[in-house]
Amino acid sequence: MGLVFVIAIKGLLAQEPHEKRFGLSTAVFKNDVYRQVQLDGAGGVDAGSAFALGIQFNYHLKGKFWLGTAFEYFEANNTYKGAVVNPQVSLFTKEIQSRIVSLPVFLKYYPHKLIYLKPGITFDYQFNNTDGAYIDNQSGVGISFSAGFEIKVLKMVYLAIEPGFGLTSIINLHGGNFPQRFFCYGLGFNAQIGL
Repeated sequence: MGLVFVIAIKGLLAQEPHEKRFGLSTAVFKNDVYRQVQLDGAGGVDAGSAFALGIQFNYHLKGKFWLGTAFEYFEANNTYKGAVVNPQVSLFTKEIQSRIVSLPVFLKYYPHKLIYLKPGITFDYQFNNTDGAYIDNQSGVGISFSAGFEIKVLKMVYLAIEPGFGLTSIINLHGGNFPQRFFCYGLGFNAQIGL
């Protein structure tokens, strides 16, 4: 049985990658709302959860390099807690949901056939909370980085798991000197078909 497993793994490693891949992606994140300057005495936003769903397309450039893009739906949930002005008064809290459509563009580098590094930029558009109440609107350009482990499970099917992180609104479309940003870190999963 062990010999069959070793032969199967060697077969997976020996197969050439397909030149194009199309697939589905999902991710779960921890979401911190980061502000460049901390405001003392003001209300703030607690860390929350987030998830993303999307479709992906990857194109083999040359050697160990691939270029990719995706269309993703990203949703973050956070709690705003108001400033404490009087210990006798209940603390004001509000649940905030941010919905973003994202178009990431990334470069994948494979130092090994099973392992890749994936830096990228994201073009984000937030379609709710457009007035930036409690959390600034996240529409803009962000950055991301992940590292993945990928296996070929069938002749044309690839599965990957990738821990990563990202920061939204490096370039914010709504201006402001100190915009809030989402700092997300978590785990992504991809299933792709080679074309």
